[in-house]
Amino acid sequence: MQGLLILAGVCYATRVTAYTLFQDPWLVLTVEPLHGITFAFKQIAAVHYCAAIAPPGFETSAQGFKDVVVQLGVITGTFGGGAVMQRFGSVVMFRCAAGMVAVAMTCFALANKFGPGLSCEVKIGKGAGGGMEMQRVGSEDGGHGDSSEDAGVGRTGSGTGGPGHGKAEACVDVGPAKVEVDASLAKG
Repeated sequence: MQGLLILAGVCYATRVTAYTLFQDPWLVLTVEPLHGITFAFKQIAAVHYCAAIAPPGFETSAQGFKDVVVQLGVITGTFGGGAVMQRFGSVVMFRCAAGMVAVAMTCFALANKFGPGLSCEVKIGKGAGGGMEMQRVGSEDGGHGDSSEDAGVGRTGSGTGGPGHGKAEACVDVGPAKVEVDASLAKG
């Protein structure tokens, strides 16, 4: 999954840098197929990652939240890129975009290779006002590793938590990052 995201970033940076090097606009068509690779690999990796870290039963909500974040990025990029393009020109805009993606992908690759891992607990229940509330409690200890299934998703403890409560736990091994999710839902 991380490899797909890194390859998507490399394809994007290569494509937009190439835009700034061409004198003949028809040459853009030679690198435009990289857009298909960029979009497909980014989308596959993002969908897989959201499904892996979402609490049980909230996989679709995680996908929706991912799409909201992506669209906020599109809006920000459109306004920010437009301002940079108007002031400094398209060459600076595309090279800055390529540079930002290259730095982000390098940091992402290094964090996944050398980072301590990711461990978090997500608790979902009734809020003080009666509505749904989601609380994320993170730790930096590199993961708990208490799951009976370290590969894939293991779910245990269904139906625990007393009368009127449902509880599901999951441990997801996502390469070097381990995510533990404890999702509790109070009924009533």
